Order: sequence, then structure tokens, then C-alpha cells
Amino acid sequence: MDLVEAYTAAAARTGELIAATRADQLEASTPCRTWTARALINHIVAGQYMFAGAASGAPLGDLSGAVPDFASGDAAGAQREASSAAAAAFADPGLGERLAELPFGTLPAPMVPGLACFEQVVHGWDLARATDQDAAMPDGVLDTLLPFAEQLLANVPRDGVAFAAVVDVPAGASAVDRLVALSGRRP
Repeated sequence: MDLVEAYTAAAARTGELIAATRADQLEASTPCRTWTARALINHIVAGQYMFAGAASGAPLGDLSGAVPDFASGDAAGAQREASSAAAAAFADPGLGERLAELPFGTLPAPMVPGLACFEQVVHGWDLARATDQDAAMPDGVLDTLLPFAEQLLANVPRDGVAFAAVVDVPAGASAVDRLVALSGRRP
């Protein structure tokens, strides 16, 4: 499994978590400090459109406006549309020749599928925690994603905004627990 395949599988699983989120759970607190489940779903869906544009070489749009409220409509359908757009951008043969403009900098576009996969897995876990769902991801996703995430997060600022300090996990912790601990979350 490569990172594009891992992304596709993770996005489908996160879509299941979104579909299983009840209306009465949308205001539930999440492990993302200031976000409710609604805000998290909106971030998940909007983020995929951002990653699709970045992978396609589009300039970063204005991020100062409000994120659309995907959670108030067919959130699962919005997740499918957004993940399809991202997967198509990631499968483009020209991906390797482009740079991707993201809010935190310009990167080689081939890194974008891994970033998008990381977002789907970690925020899928966040949503599962907020809504009392099983956070399990499909086989192979975490085995593919974990080495990418370890390298990616090795030197990121741990300012408590995007990432808190790495959380220690016991030997033998599951791959998802190790991954969320890398992001500063307590499994």
C-alpha cells in the first residue's frame, strides 16, 4: 500500500465515522481543544479540498473566511466528494513535477497525499473519541502512514497550537495510539 492508497482507505473510514455521527453529537467536544464535532467535520471536509488544490498546483486561496458548514447537510456525501477530488489530484501523473502551496509553506506535491492521510487518520480518531465510535482504520493504513508521520513530525514546532508535545505511550502500543501520541494527543 502506498500513501495514496492509504489516504483513500483512511478517507473512506473517516467517511463512515462522519456518517455515523448523530445530529445530537455535533456539539460534542473533541480532542482538538476548541473544536466541536461539527467544526471537526467541517475541517476534515474542507481540508481535503485544500489538499486537492495544493496537489494540483493551485495557489492557496483565502483562508480568512468561514469554513462551509458541511455538517449541517449531507456530511457523509460531502466527505465522499471531497475525498474523491483529493484522490483524483493525488493520482495525477504530474503530481511529482509540482510544488504544493499550503498554509504552513510550499512543499513538493508528492508529500500531500501523506499529509492528507495523516489528517484523515488523526481527525478520524478525534471524531471517534468525541462520538464514542471505534477509531480503527483499515489494515495497512497505519503501517504505511506511521513512518511518514514519524519523519514529518520529527522537527515540527511543539507549540500546543498545531502540535503539543509528543505523548509517551507504553511499549507495544497500537499503531493508532503511537500515531496520535506523535501529534500530542493522549490515546
